[in-house]
Parts: sequence; structure tokens; C-alpha cells
Amino acid sequence: MTVPKYPEGCDVSNNNGRVDWAAVARSGIQFGFAKASEGIGFRDTYFPRNFADMQANGLVRGAYHFGRPDQSTAVDEAQYFLSV
Repeated sequence: MTVPKYPEGCDVSNNNGRVDWAAVARSGIQFGFAKASEGIGFRDTYFPRNFADMQANGLVRGAYHFGRPDQSTAVDEAQYFLSV
């Protein structure tokens, strides 16, 4: 029986600093998710570059929000994420 190969990806945030997306793509990674926001007041300063560089290097891309339900409502957080 052959095990199907699934696409490989990675998840990055401000904790990773500047990412070399060309090197990531060369390594065989096919997609990435980048943190865009957290709560209702944090914007990941690396997000715009990560999002653009993933696309420029042919990776399927996505964005995510780190929820802080202890600090605000889900609606407020969703609106904040969409604004980023």
C-alpha cells in the first residue's frame, strides 16, 4: 500500500522574525500561514511582508488571528482581524 503524500506547509509569526520564503519554497514547502493579528490591538509587523513573499514565491498562503477571548468578544476580534 502506498501512503499518499500530503502537501507540506508552515506557520509563521513575529516570533520567527524575517523569513526567507525563497528558501522555504526551494525546500519543498507548498503553503504557509502567517499570523496577522492577536486580540484587538496587536498587528504582526512581519505579516504584510510574509503574505506578499509567500505569493511571490509561488506558495499557497493563508492568514490567521490569535484569539484572546479573555480580553474581548469574538465579534470584535473578527472585525479587527479583517481590518488587518
